[in-house]
Amino acid sequence: MSREQPGRGEPGPASADTALREAELEWRLTFDGINDGIFILRKDHTVVQCNRAMEALLGQPRERILGRPCFEVMHGASAPVPNCPVERMKRSRQRESMELELGARWVEVTADPLFDDQGELLAVLHILRDITERKRMEESLRESEERYRTLAESSPEMIYLIGANGVVEYVNSTALARFDRPREEVVGKHLTALYPAEMAERHLRAVRAVIDTGRTLTSELVESFPTGPCWIDARLAPMRDAAGAIVGVLGLSEDISRRKKLEEELLQRQKLEALGVLAGGVAHDFNNLLAAVFGFMDLARESLPPEHPARVHLGSAFLAFDRAKNLSRQLLTFAKGGSPVKRPLDVASLLRECSTFSLSGSNVRCDVSVVGELPVVHADEDQLSQVFSNILINARQAMPLGGALTIRAEPRSLAGPTTVPLPEGPYLTIAFQDGGVGIPDSILDRVFDPFFTTKQQGSGLGLAISYSIVKRHGGHIEVASSPGQGTTFTVWLPVKGGVAPERPADAEAPAAVGTGRILVMDDDPDLRALAEEMLRQAGHQVVSAPDGERAVAVFAEHRARGTPIDLVILDLTVPGGMGGTEALAALRRLEPSLVACVSSGYADDAVLSEPGAFGFQAAIAKPYRTAELIRTVTAALGARRG
Repeated sequence: MSREQPGRGEPGPASADTALREAELEWRLTFDGINDGIFILRKDHTVVQCNRAMEALLGQPRERILGRPCFEVMHGASAPVPNCPVERMKRSRQRESMELELGARWVEVTADPLFDDQGELLAVLHILRDITERKRMEESLRESEERYRTLAESSPEMIYLIGANGVVEYVNSTALARFDRPREEVVGKHLTALYPAEMAERHLRAVRAVIDTGRTLTSELVESFPTGPCWIDARLAPMRDAAGAIVGVLGLSEDISRRKKLEEELLQRQKLEALGVLAGGVAHDFNNLLAAVFGFMDLARESLPPEHPARVHLGSAFLAFDRAKNLSRQLLTFAKGGSPVKRPLDVASLLRECSTFSLSGSNVRCDVSVVGELPVVHADEDQLSQVFSNILINARQAMPLGGALTIRAEPRSLAGPTTVPLPEGPYLTIAFQDGGVGIPDSILDRVFDPFFTTKQQGSGLGLAISYSIVKRHGGHIEVASSPGQGTTFTVWLPVKGGVAPERPADAEAPAAVGTGRILVMDDDPDLRALAEEMLRQAGHQVVSAPDGERAVAVFAEHRARGTPIDLVILDLTVPGGMGGTEALAALRRLEPSLVACVSSGYADDAVLSEPGAFGFQAAIAKPYRTAELIRTVTAALGARRG
């Protein structure tokens, strides 16, 4: 009987073996082609299979791995290590995992159960995935986060994260200091729990605007904190997740209070400088008009007999003249010619003089307190007197029924960050503290504005001028006030070395009768005529000229005739012509020993403040009275003859 042949389409034994071998080969190739290290374990941890990736991870050949427990192969241990995922998997009957440092590499170890048809644990699939690169990235990210956290925590800016729901997710130390709360009372809280209702709603609107538009929002505003209000530059930027969706807002807020104060200082200075240009010209012309009007009134009064009733009325007019002259002097402080002429000054004596004069006739009690030995201040006495008087008059008006005024002068030093807009160094501070009605908060920041006043009478220039004077001295003036509790003005003046001179007692020199020949140069014909008449009545011979060129010619003519000029009075400024200083230089070439006086409507000009430095023997500011002119001329001529 012949051997049975396999039916058509049925594989023979040879074909089945081949297929099996091919399947095994395909499985092995697939198994070894997996990049993760794989163990197949018995329930007792014995390794029955491993792939090439596992050999590479362990650095051992397959022959040394198979048949040994996994804990021995991997850890050199005699029993499962603590937290072994295989042991945990036996109990949970589901995947267990752990991260493990294996030599120089990190691996993620997983243990998956393999069950038979009856649900009995048959084997364990043990996989090791190399996560070294991921761990490096995580460490790098952690270090980066730590660096940024350190930067954020040390930043002088307030940094905060607010979720889309309005809950604070992070604040740095600077922001916490502003809230004056521990971190746990801020982080995780809704904005409504951190701010009053109105402010919270404003912040929420800003957060929603950033989230809705995806744009960065910037603003400068006054923010209220438990530590007090401050100007901040606030920036809110959208915060996005990995997919680009906006999930919150990153906020950065910088305290710009000092910058704002400096900007206000600059704006104030610019206002004053602009007004100064106008004020200088107005005051000069005003002084010339005053000089002519009241000069001729002075001559008219002197021509009347003592008992004439018109002299009483003229006396009242001269009181108005003094007030007008003072207003003109205040206007001139704005002009370039009002730059201070600084000398060592006894501030304590000046304070006492000003307080006595300004508070005379009032019910205000004044106490001048000097702390220690005051340092020397280099200042313009007239200008600083004006500052003190303006502040004292304000204090007097703030206490119409009387009260107490305290003046405290003391040395102070500025060092480090400060709200006072001055450089570091020594200063003298003078604080004027009254018990008056105080200044409302709504107008407190306007008290130094030119022409701003709440009084029915007054120019609104006093404090603006005081501000300008102090700034020109390199100092600072500030005000603090509470309605119903009084006001304090504090003046800061820089300190320099030296000795303050004693203040001499005032002495009025009597008018004198003269016999000199005097040349008057002035571009205003009325003022020339006025000066001529004043001097002639005092016994002098007088000639005049409208400008420097003509004055030099007249002087030369008299010198050639043998009737030399004894003294010249030169107007400082002649529009379109030769002024006083140029004329004096030309005259001194003809007569080096010439006695000269300078006159100007710019009463605060440096030439008038220190005439000797410019070659003049004396100076007289317009407007002047007859007695002032005669005393000046007499003193100049007397000094020459002496």
